[in-house]
Amino acid sequence: MTLILLIRPLLRGILVETCGTHERADFWLMFTQIMLAIAPLLLVIFFSHSTDEAALLPALFIKETLFHSLVGLFIGLLLIGHVMWRSIINSPNRQKASANGFDLMDSGEG
Repeated sequence: MTLILLIRPLLRGILVETCGTHERADFWLMFTQIMLAIAPLLLVIFFSHSTDEAALLPALFIKETLFHSLVGLFIGLLLIGHVMWRSIINSPNRQKASANGFDLMDSGEG
């Protein structure tokens, strides 16, 4: 949940610019927050085995649960980053700037 709180303001700004309206951005922001909450839980449910030795040892069970949760967050963020990167690459602002000889992805060093 802390991760959601950290990226929410930054992601909202990008989504408003990309989606065009605050309502659309709010929808995708809520969708992203829900997915970041669900993804780790799904990994824990699918990959934890209650009949294994890990279930008998509480510390090992907690370690595996934490690992699966972090993997779920990582995969969720990776997918969000990929989608956002593609939307930035394909945005009309970037295409206009490229047509005018400017590359928004170029830092000016080189």
